[in-house]
Amino acid sequence: MRPAPRPALRQATVVLLVAAFVAGGLPVAAQAPAPALPGAPLDLAAKRGPGEGVVTLGWSAPADGGDSVTHYRIYRLAGDASATLVGTSATPTFAHAGLSPGSSHTYRVSAVNASGEGPMSDPVTGHTWPALSDALVRPGVQIWTEGKGWCTTNFVFHSPVTRKLYIGTAGHCVDHAIGANVHLPSALMYHTSRVDGNRGPVFGKVAYSSFLHENVSTAPCFSVLGTPVPGLSCAVGNGNRANDFALVEILPAWEGLVHPAVLHFGGPTAVVHPLDVPVLTEVVSYGNSPLRAGLEPTSPKRGFVTGRTADSWTVQIYTVSPGVPGDSGSNLLLADGRALGIVVTLAFAPLAGSNGVTSLARALEYAEGRTGWQIELQTWDRLV
Repeated sequence: MRPAPRPALRQATVVLLVAAFVAGGLPVAAQAPAPALPGAPLDLAAKRGPGEGVVTLGWSAPADGGDSVTHYRIYRLAGDASATLVGTSATPTFAHAGLSPGSSHTYRVSAVNASGEGPMSDPVTGHTWPALSDALVRPGVQIWTEGKGWCTTNFVFHSPVTRKLYIGTAGHCVDHAIGANVHLPSALMYHTSRVDGNRGPVFGKVAYSSFLHENVSTAPCFSVLGTPVPGLSCAVGNGNRANDFALVEILPAWEGLVHPAVLHFGGPTAVVHPLDVPVLTEVVSYGNSPLRAGLEPTSPKRGFVTGRTADSWTVQIYTVSPGVPGDSGSNLLLADGRALGIVVTLAFAPLAGSNGVTSLARALEYAEGRTGWQIELQTWDRLV
């Protein structure tokens, strides 16, 4: 017969084992490593704005060294590479404000955890927007694309993927001409170009056109008498002709002369979807067609929304004065400064002098899906 267990001895054995475990600690292989300093922040990038005298930085979080990063330290480098702390941030982004318009600044960022401050990131140089008086490239300026003709620009964009600046126009203004030079004429250059062919300096190249992706192209439109109308073309093809949007990449030498504020009106303050805009909402736009012969008072336009298509790709508007050939690609804003779309067509019926507008929200969504870029509207306050 098996003897009965002795409870007292078993209890003493357990106590001794527990005491030995506590006294000896965890086996060496199972002990948690002591926390270390965090690594250097990754992918530091800088962009202009928002607003005047601001550079915004963004980066990816580093390895935290086994202890959570508590905050980041942002340093600005001087000409001798010495670093001055300009701020801290609990998140991987920082807006450095109070800088001079048109100025450049170089930054490095470090991460901090309970063990201390880690190494600095690689440096990056950021720029502020220029003063309005110094800007030559703004939404509403007239452009000329080689092989295509005259059009107007709508808004300024930035992509954190490509780290480039763009200015928008209409897809039918560039058609399929990816890589084509885009010129920046002034009113004087336009008039002399009728004689000597001078279209102004090249400031950008066509980087994206919805017409290329939508299998849509352009063909000349004709007047009643059969004479081609300069700068006026019609969309042909089996794609979505309402998607009429293009991006011009700003050449590096011109980036310091770009400003996001729409001529005369200022803005845009944000993007608005057509579904959020009821009929009779007040709108403003700035057209810069050569047909206006440089008469600035005819460029600012005010009007209202008259309708939209069921798929929300197109908004119909009526303005005084209406958009005319050469205004294609120009901006359309709500009166509060939000960006609604791109002026692309002139209608003769059912409301003569009305214009069709491509939805900016829909066009950006499509462009991002096709290019893989993240395309950010660059904003500014309303000026009038």
